[in-house]
Amino acid sequence: MPLPFGVADFAVDAVNTIGNIVLRDPGVSIDDSGNFHYKKGAVNIPKLPKFESEVAQVTRDISAVVAPNIFIAGKALQGARALNAANLSRQGLGWQLGSDKAFQWFASTGLSAGVGAGVDYVSEASEEDNLAATLKKTWPRTYGWISDDFATLDSDSPDVKRNKSINEGI
Repeated sequence: MPLPFGVADFAVDAVNTIGNIVLRDPGVSIDDSGNFHYKKGAVNIPKLPKFESEVAQVTRDISAVVAPNIFIAGKALQGARALNAANLSRQGLGWQLGSDKAFQWFASTGLSAGVGAGVDYVSEASEEDNLAATLKKTWPRTYGWISDDFATLDSDSPDVKRNKSINEGI
């Protein structure tokens, strides 16, 4: 049952983020060094309480990122394929690039990376440990080689953790 709650968590995060952008309170600023800083904006809808079961909560947290990625990327790729199938070259635009297999791979990979970055930007889970940090902490002998530039650290601010999560998602 945690999957629908994870999707609901993402929906709340998306409404909060988009609402703050619409209200011109995006919750993000850039300092003189070019670093992003995130804050709670004017729109801050609360989420449902966490589960008592740790397994259920972990499943909920993972589904809050993975399920939207799969769904949004799938719909975006479906739309891109439909656009390509419309054969815009019939309209005199001379669009033949979409029929090239290498371009199709490049475009679908880029689209998926963009969706992943967007989901990571919106998701509040990006302020916590990313996958690289989880692997490194859980199995240090196997994954200790992962650079601290990629893995989130306990000493990282939520802003730095979000940026590392976005970069990991790309």
